Amino acid sequence: AKLQKQSKPKRGRPPASNAKETRLKLLRSAAREFSRAEYSQVSLVAIARNVGLTSTAIYNHFQSKDDLFLATAKHLMTVNLEGIGKAMASEGDWQTKLRSILHQIKENETGWFRFPLLTPAVQLKSLRDPESFSDILRLREGFVQHFTTLVKSAQEAGDIPKHIPPHPTGELLLAFTF
Repeated sequence: AKLQKQSKPKRGRPPASNAKETRLKLLRSAAREFSRAEYSQVSLVAIARNVGLTSTAIYNHFQSKDDLFLATAKHLMTVNLEGIGKAMASEGDWQTKLRSILHQIKENETGWFRFPLLTPAVQLKSLRDPESFSDILRLREGFVQHFTTLVKSAQEAGDIPKHIPPHPTGELLLAFTF
């Protein structure tokens, strides 16, 4: 059997692409790679190869591996927060909204939900360097607020006792779902 020679990515922008599309492809590739291995083991070469680019092309979009990691986390959290925001804005009681969120977790392919191992890596890095991850921590608080709102709604409906503190319970729900 003949061995197939792996072709090298061509230099320059891929035909019929634009910078925004390329950036999104890099973010998806990075999410996959950061979800498969520890941060230190992730290769920019692999991330670029997944989208048909050279590793140096990443630097047209991101300053460093750290910058790419942070941008990936921020993008995925933003996408998911928007989705959860839509679920929370929909009609229905707290149970309907929670079902909508859980459905999104199961069906959504654009956000965190397909990269579960990325979440702990982001959490660990944000704890170690809260200043660099301040945007991530603000986004995380948006998730907590949505879940806290669910808890308050459940308390108003009599489904959760009123003595249960809403904010820590919202944090706990976030931890269970992500």
